[in-house]
Amino acid sequence: MPAVNLAGVGVYQSNLLVPADLAAGDYDLVITVSGASGLPAKVSVGGK
Repeated sequence: MPAVNLAGVGVYQSNLLVPADLAAGDYDLVITVSGASGLPAKVSVGGK
């Protein structure tokens, strides 16, 4: 079976749930789809 390339130009949405007790700071976010992981992106979480 040939490999399937899911990469392409487009707009994608991912909904995230951030725990209320997560400390403020910068975190690496890695999205994995069908076992393939993307490169990490920095996500900033702020306090109240």
